[in-house]
Amino acid sequence: MSRRSKDRYMHGLNKLKLYQLGYYLELDEVEYFEDNEQYLKAALTLFNEIIGDTQYFLEKPSPEIFENKKERYRDKVEELEKKRKKGEEVADEKFRVTKFFEELELSKEEKNIVLLLLTKRGVGIKPENPTLDGEKLIHSLKLVNDTEPEETRKLLCPGSKLQKSEVITSKDSSIRRPMRRDRRARSGSIEHSSFYLSPKSARFVLGTGKNEVEEVEEPRSRPRKGEKMKENLMESIEPDVSFSEVILPKELKDSILSLLAQENLKDKFLEEWNMKSVIGEREGLNLLFSGPPGTGKTMMAKAIGDRLGKQVHKVSLSDMVNVWYGESEKNVARMFELVEEKDGVVLLDEAEGLLNMRSGAHTSTGATENRMVNLILQKLEEHSGIIIMTSNLAKGMDPALERRMDLKAKFPVPDREAREKIWEYHLPDELPLDDDVDISRLAKKYDFPGGKIRNAVVNAARRSLMHDETVSQKDLEAACKRELEGEDAMNYYIGEKKNNDTRRYA
Repeated sequence: MSRRSKDRYMHGLNKLKLYQLGYYLELDEVEYFEDNEQYLKAALTLFNEIIGDTQYFLEKPSPEIFENKKERYRDKVEELEKKRKKGEEVADEKFRVTKFFEELELSKEEKNIVLLLLTKRGVGIKPENPTLDGEKLIHSLKLVNDTEPEETRKLLCPGSKLQKSEVITSKDSSIRRPMRRDRRARSGSIEHSSFYLSPKSARFVLGTGKNEVEEVEEPRSRPRKGEKMKENLMESIEPDVSFSEVILPKELKDSILSLLAQENLKDKFLEEWNMKSVIGEREGLNLLFSGPPGTGKTMMAKAIGDRLGKQVHKVSLSDMVNVWYGESEKNVARMFELVEEKDGVVLLDEAEGLLNMRSGAHTSTGATENRMVNLILQKLEEHSGIIIMTSNLAKGMDPALERRMDLKAKFPVPDREAREKIWEYHLPDELPLDDDVDISRLAKKYDFPGGKIRNAVVNAARRSLMHDETVSQKDLEAACKRELEGEDAMNYYIGEKKNNDTRRYA
């Protein structure tokens, strides 16, 4: 289907939808308009006809018919306004559309642009294409107001009243069309731009209730396969851990608390003490937590959120990397936009997946990774939020990251005393324990980090639940042995062969 044919089809569909919604009223059916809705029914009926004729003239130019139509439509628009004013006199109050036009002090040409774009939106439904291109708007205003193209361009340009007050929005649509030779010089022009009425303006004109326009912030083309919306880049997790519950060395916790003091007293730190002159423009905090799995890095991120009374947002690394050229970098930019918008604690888990050392970029993949690292390093200097990165392999991360970190904390495997506290923390008071349970013995025998201790407790509880008994030392020992066996399984590789392993597998 050609572009012109598709435009005709969409216009017919829009007309049908207006009719189905009851937004269809010929001017000669009423002496005056009783309310705002009745005025809009007649206005949208008239302007939908204008859009249709404009489309026809662009396909088959006919100067003589165009001139005859101009006179007819100017008379119709004047009649529309007279009946609106008479209706407001009878009702003794101004319609919403009048309040909107007067509040912004719009000219008659600007009013007609609003009505043309409102018609194109399809009123209370979400249309497939709510935009009208500049070429049609220029010819429509020529048809209605006999406005010269140059004047219309001024009304639609980025610096115009309609755009600056965010009544209408535009985007250059030339990039989505084949670049023919005669269009090269026009790329970026008003004719090549698509215009639409902002949802806020449409809601004001239409009023509240069932006729309110759906919340469509920006018409956009269908995402390419694999493209991720920025809202999908983060997962909100509850900060359900208090700072005191995290078992770590006192020196490490004090270092983290000192940074949180800056966040709680930011104005005093940056302005009154003038530390902004030392730090520079960046007001945010960057923290890097490194260490073996299960040592409490993610748990501490939750505790920081709880301490500051902020939500924790975890970034999904799998959604950051995209096979399409340039999309990975866009996802990085979206992530930092969310850092500013969310005003919470952003957790970038397993950050080594994004911040490996930059290479010579001999491949396209290497070049993409380098661009992503460069962009992240730049954004870390500019944001005003709180970003926590966790990594099991901090040695492999880019050295330029170091100076951008306000705190680099290594989370150690807990010692025996700390392990006892972690065992106590993970054994709820409600869990029935045998008298023979000895957590001191478990802490001495198994040098597990917190994550493994948690797994051992959960598996021991499952084991005893199966037999409907209390949790015994035997259950906990068996669960600990399972964790050790799990380590062996993780270390097994396909070429490994045991002396007693003679079985063959399909």
